[in-house]
Amino acid sequence: MKKRLQSINLVLMLMLIFAFACASIVSAAGTTAGGGVPAPTVTVTDTNNTVSIRKDLIFINDAATAVREPNTTYTYTLSAVDMSAATATVKDSDGMSGPVKSGVADAITTKTATITFASTATSTTSEAGVTQTRYADFTFDLAGTKFPGPGIYRYKIVEANATKATVGIDAMATYNDTRYLDVYVKKTSETDDTPVIYGYVLFESDDATISFDGTTSQTNIAKKSSGYVNTSNTANKAYTNVDVYRTQNVTINKTTTGLMADKNNDFPLTITFTAPADGMADIPVDVTLVDDATLAGTSSDTIGTYVTLAACAGELSGTVDNGSSISFIGVPEGATVSLVETNNTPDSYKVKAEATVGSTASTPLAEAIVAASATTGTFTALTMSSNTTIDLTNTLDTISPTGFITRFAPYVLLLVGGILLIVLGRKAVNNTKKKNA
Repeated sequence: MKKRLQSINLVLMLMLIFAFACASIVSAAGTTAGGGVPAPTVTVTDTNNTVSIRKDLIFINDAATAVREPNTTYTYTLSAVDMSAATATVKDSDGMSGPVKSGVADAITTKTATITFASTATSTTSEAGVTQTRYADFTFDLAGTKFPGPGIYRYKIVEANATKATVGIDAMATYNDTRYLDVYVKKTSETDDTPVIYGYVLFESDDATISFDGTTSQTNIAKKSSGYVNTSNTANKAYTNVDVYRTQNVTINKTTTGLMADKNNDFPLTITFTAPADGMADIPVDVTLVDDATLAGTSSDTIGTYVTLAACAGELSGTVDNGSSISFIGVPEGATVSLVETNNTPDSYKVKAEATVGSTASTPLAEAIVAASATTGTFTALTMSSNTTIDLTNTLDTISPTGFITRFAPYVLLLVGGILLIVLGRKAVNNTKKKNA
């Protein structure tokens, strides 16, 4: 009888371990987590003591280009959840279930992990968004009796980042900085009680007592998560519970035209950016100069030429001539841009600026005559809600007769005076001859 009871207990123990394994498998490759998002991915190292939490940052720009990453660091803290006063269970699709136990704080080797994005690296972008993925690694100590036995142990992960708003990262209104981690532990073998981690389930909730039911009722299955990732359909430009870095580009094109225009003249230009929000940090923005365009204050690194927009605001000085352009790549979306040009020639030019923000055209600077040494008038600042193009045109055509007389009046008067003197002189000579005759 005793041997029969021992056999029954052994079978029950094996069934319980199998139930835990099934629960882990369901979490790893089971149901889809809503919104067309792939099922959660389980990452366990070969040593079975490190779990990796995925962090996504989505880069959005209307152009398929490369922009610098924002300078920011995410910190993740792992702590044990006390389940002594709570009841939570995990049930697999066959109805086998097991309780969720309190996490073991002493079993955590790495309690804090960081993920860093830096402007010394770039990310490709697109209108729909390109995802950059990093991982926060947490290590557990499996030596000795840190884990009292096989089972499911619950932990809590909290993300912190005090600077992401200042560098232009847009956290969705639905963003949740908390995840829970269920760690699945088993014995190495029937004869070896050394614990090993064979899987984990990450889930998103404000409730630490969540239970999972993998049967036909599918209770809380949609809460399972791959990490700090998007849970919406990006094809519809919808983002949920994920950080998004939105940037846009602006290009200033210069045209000098007209039969009397000096197409080789370098017109001084002042470009002003203002921040999309208060409290912005310094933002490095890549610059492309075409033909003879110049821009003061540029720096260079392994990525290329860039300028630092002080708190994403301030004035930049440069020059442009006919056919040249200045482009800024990776300006935080929502920033505004405006410009002022100085006429450094002795002539008067007609100057205008036409712009396109996305598909919306405007005339931020109406055409007006800018005299020698004068500056252009009021430029309506453009909000960079999309890629922006500014076409700045200076025109000096042939001058009308009225303009000719005005411009060359002193010389014309001298000519007229000379002709009058000749005519009067001839009359005087003719009168003298008549008198002498």
